[in-house]
This record gives sequence, C-alpha cells and structure tokens, in this order.
Amino acid sequence: MSATASSSLQAVRLRNGTVLRGTVAELVPDDRIVIVLATGETRRIPMDEVARVENDDSASMLRRDAAATLGPRPVIRRPVSLRFAGAQLGLSLHWATWTVAGYAARYGSRWAALAQYERLCTAPCELTVSPGAYDFALSHGGAPVALPGPTQIPTAGTLRGTYVSHEGRRTAGLVTAIGSPILGAVVALTGFAIAASACGGEPECTPSAAGLGLFVGGVSLGVVGTAVGLVLLLTGGDDVSLSFEPLQRSAAAARARHPR
Repeated sequence: MSATASSSLQAVRLRNGTVLRGTVAELVPDDRIVIVLATGETRRIPMDEVARVENDDSASMLRRDAAATLGPRPVIRRPVSLRFAGAQLGLSLHWATWTVAGYAARYGSRWAALAQYERLCTAPCELTVSPGAYDFALSHGGAPVALPGPTQIPTAGTLRGTYVSHEGRRTAGLVTAIGSPILGAVVALTGFAIAASACGGEPECTPSAAGLGLFVGGVSLGVVGTAVGLVLLLTGGDDVSLSFEPLQRSAAAARARHPR
C-alpha cells in the first residue's frame, strides 16, 4: 500500500546524515519513498536508508526572519529644544553622567542619589536634548541636589526649577550639636564643685540639692542638645523641584506673564 504526502515541504533524513528537502510524492512503508526536490529532481530512496521523515520548517523560518528584518522601522527620536527657567537667580541645572546605586539612601522626605553630576547651564538658558527620562539635579551656589525621581522630557518645552535652602536649620543643628555638650559639661562640673564644697570633705556629708540638680541638668543638657542638633542636621537638606511644561503651554504661560 502506498501513501502520497501533502504538498507541504518535508525533510527526509537519511541514516548517513544527508537531508533531502522537497515534496514527498510517494511513501510506501517498509519499501520506498519518492521525494521531488526543490530543483525538480525526483529521488527514489529505499526505506532502510531513511532515518525519519519530518515537516520542513526552514521555509517558515526564512519567512519569519525576513519579516523580522523587514518589519517596523525603529523610531528615531529627534532632539528637541528645552528652556530652563529658575525661580531663583543663579539656579543651575545638572544631569547625572553615571550612578553608583541609584537612589540608595533616604533622609526625611528626600532621596539621596549616589551619582556624578555635570552642569548643563544656569537659568535662564536654552539647551537641546533627546526625548526621554533624565536624572536631573539643581544647585544654587553649592553642591547639586538630586530630584526625587527621573524627569520625563517628551517634547520641546520649558523646565521650571525651584530651590529652597535650609542652610539656617543646618547651621542651628551644627551649633546645637557642638555647643550643647560643651555647655552641659560646664554646668555638670559646676554642680559637682558646688556639691563637693558643701560637704567640706566630710565623708558622711550629703551633697546639696542645688549642686546635684546642676550636675543632672548639665548631663541632660549635653545629651538632649546633641540629639536635637543631629536631627536638625540630618533633616536640613535643601528642597528642590522641577516641572516640565510642553511648548504650547509654555508659550501660553509666557503670554499671560507678559501681556501686550
């Protein structure tokens, strides 16, 4: 009994490793197989030389590869113009050239980015960038302060930056953290001296309440003052914000600020 294969391409693998690709015209189990090759040649092969017959995926693979090669073209993002405006004079815009571990540590409500920043320009200024997400930072006469997260630049527009300094809080924290232990030590030593002088060297003497109170108060002043100073220092980071306005909205805002 013979069987005729379908018109789909098949691969006949011989026991010697040869692979014949084409259309199986006739298949007689335990006898022979007839295959028409792509060149038009007809081959008759005894079944004892055939290892197996399988569907040939090479044509569909080639079609898939061609579709992938000739598929949708990559989107080319053209650079867009960007204007940087600052709420304070001398406000500078920076961007991260490389990061060590992203946003790794948190102090209060701000994230500290372990990054190296490069200054782009000082407001007001114009620059050209490619659309995308950027890790920006702002500075106002000091080190750059990272924004809480990436800023999306989808098209041309305006970046508006704001910088709020908390240098006064940091200064107060530094003075408190350094001065409190010194003042507390002076008060504690004074209380100890008063208590010792009241006893006059008598071993059975009870220290005076005034001297003991000064001693305890001095120690407490040093401990509490140091803690308060450290809190002021750690929460005294400057606040920065950056907003993006598309070109049309930026033009409308400019006309509203400067009416004719």
